[in-house]
Amino acid sequence: MIYSNADSLIPFDQLGRVNPPYKPTHVFSGDYINEHHQLYANCPVMHGILIDLGIKGWLRRADALKLYEMAYFAEGDILELGCHHGLSTSVLSTASLDSKRKKAIVSNDLSEECIQHAEANLTARNLLQGVKFCQGDSAAVCRHLIRQGRTFDFIFIDHSHDYTPVLEVCQELRGLLNLGGFCLFHDYNDQRNRVAVSENGEQTYGVYKGVDQGLSWAKFEFCGCFGCTGMFRAIA
Repeated sequence: MIYSNADSLIPFDQLGRVNPPYKPTHVFSGDYINEHHQLYANCPVMHGILIDLGIKGWLRRADALKLYEMAYFAEGDILELGCHHGLSTSVLSTASLDSKRKKAIVSNDLSEECIQHAEANLTARNLLQGVKFCQGDSAAVCRHLIRQGRTFDFIFIDHSHDYTPVLEVCQELRGLLNLGGFCLFHDYNDQRNRVAVSENGEQTYGVYKGVDQGLSWAKFEFCGCFGCTGMFRAIA
């Protein structure tokens, strides 16, 4: 059993104006899974909104709480597209190790420098076990993983804010997700999705539009907005 959280859908013209709180997708007792999960609700924040764990990154409390939950309950492997300096990777790895389920985390970034920072940050926190970093264009990495026959139960997408890179990844996701698996998009609920256009009128900041036009709605269903993220599930 899961909670659909369908009531947290945000209309396009309201993107970024509200930040839905964290709500569980899975059933568990209490408000938090464990102390590590609760940490993200109570840890220091920067600028009043972004969690501060000593790793450079941009996660709201609700974002981190949802990341932890989904990685904790994932029975299969986890894919991360866009690790930056490893903040989100540290959340995924902590949850994976806490779950006691044997699963791998594949974390991708276009920048080799970012991967080096992320690997160093995870090593310093004893969180590198089970994590494999790979460098390259995210859509190309997705296609490579599909050719290898790799599949995942949870995918976190934060490799780009631009329309085309998000669209290209979305078109590959069903080939990577196990049936019933979830994908979580960072910055899906961001006001810049409503207003960012280039000089020639093309969409630049286009996470929302890339998801809307890239996912097959016969194969995915909406499963909630939490903080600035939007989550979807493979249903066919």
